[in-house]
Amino acid sequence: MFQYAFLLALRKKGIRAKMDLMPFEWENVHNGFELEKVLGIHEDYVSESVLHKYYFLFLKKYCPKKVIQDYLAYYPQVFNRGIVFYDGFWQWHPYFKDCEKEVRQAFTFKGIDERNSNVAEEMHRETSVSIHFRRGDYLNIPRLMVCDDAYYKNAINYIIEHVDNPVFYVFSNDVEWSREFMKNLHVRFEVMDFNQGKDSYKDMFLMSQCKHNIIANSSFSWWGAWLNKNPDQIVVSPKEWNRRVPEFHPQLDSWKTF
Repeated sequence: MFQYAFLLALRKKGIRAKMDLMPFEWENVHNGFELEKVLGIHEDYVSESVLHKYYFLFLKKYCPKKVIQDYLAYYPQVFNRGIVFYDGFWQWHPYFKDCEKEVRQAFTFKGIDERNSNVAEEMHRETSVSIHFRRGDYLNIPRLMVCDDAYYKNAINYIIEHVDNPVFYVFSNDVEWSREFMKNLHVRFEVMDFNQGKDSYKDMFLMSQCKHNIIANSSFSWWGAWLNKNPDQIVVSPKEWNRRVPEFHPQLDSWKTF
């Protein structure tokens, strides 16, 4: 989603660009490329030929000025002319700050079933707060950080201090751990455990329907919070996101950090 938002930003600057799906072919990450299914986005993508792969590798080695790589740092020079390849995740809001309207229009969830629609309506009636526990794969990737108990306790206390009668809607890839953690805090909560596999994206939809959001160091809940349309929204975010790149901090200035 960050990559597509970046693509829209390039186009708004008058730079002709297409998405390259080769990395999704090389790596089996999560559920793969889902923009078409989840958001109804259809594009004319770059050819996935073997020749294209070696052209990219040639430019990367011999013409480095033609390739801009994202190492979780913000590069304002990406909008300069003459760049041929943009390689990375582009997980910084400033890249697409000037085309937020276009991004929000593009990121409209498709295929939301009756059960999730009903939960969304319930969230609209309550003082709903999404809370995302990203564990699972993060526990086995040293460079990433799992938000600790102190972060979540501080975040929950901050919400309780600032809104009346919050109901916490729990999202996690470690449901049982998250349920036990919430039980010990004596707050109202509901665990969202029914969107699995190819339906996982519906959790992001539900996060965006809550009035407030507590996110993990995860682009999944980042987008759930950013797509929230509540004008009085409170978002709580971790200060640190990546052990190896401590300067990576994609949270917005308006978000509260712990």
